[in-house]
Amino acid sequence: MTKMRWDLAKRPKPELQTPFGGGFAFLSHPRPRRASTRREALSAEAAAAAAAFGPVNVIKAPVAGEVRRLHVRSDEDIMRARSLLADHVGADIEVFTDGGCSPNPGAGGWGVVVLVEGFTALSLYGGDPRTTNNRMEMTAAIVALRILPPARISIHSDSRYVIDGVTKWATGWKRKGLLDNPSESKLKNAALWLKLITNSDLLGPYWSWVRGHDGNHGNELADQLATLGREGA
Repeated sequence: MTKMRWDLAKRPKPELQTPFGGGFAFLSHPRPRRASTRREALSAEAAAAAAAFGPVNVIKAPVAGEVRRLHVRSDEDIMRARSLLADHVGADIEVFTDGGCSPNPGAGGWGVVVLVEGFTALSLYGGDPRTTNNRMEMTAAIVALRILPPARISIHSDSRYVIDGVTKWATGWKRKGLLDNPSESKLKNAALWLKLITNSDLLGPYWSWVRGHDGNHGNELADQLATLGREGA
């Protein structure tokens, strides 16, 4: 079951060292480790993805200077990003996601910032020439879930639509069968919701809402990435 995490705004604000390349001084909060069976299965999948791409300089320690920024245009890029994080099974991972478009609907972009043990390890962005704000917010969260290894994961988004959908509305949608056949569902964005909820249930992250454009460095970096994605759409 997906759990709601406490509001990140109550935690000390991180200190930004360098754009996309430095560390964030997050305080770690103890959280229980999850069942190992799912982790082992996902770890094997991540290892297979890494092997498929050969040596890709997998990050062995989350230190400044080893950050990768990827422009995601295909599933192959998703697999490459997954392989870059495959060595961090069981780590403390913080993720910031953001998305938007201008105008709405219109050209849009999304961004993802991944921090491993407090340091920025990977950032990704992408776009769509014809989309909506909500779809870009969802896409950012879906991409994050697809690339992460089984770990102690916290995902932070400034989208109430995403946070409430995963943590509050999903149970009712499942009970009503609104996700059983997305192509015929009355639920808006049903196909994206199915991907988001399925992957969230698999990894079991903590979800946290953060206020956008309010000085949160992780959110601001994700917003910058989303802008890059929109400009390249």
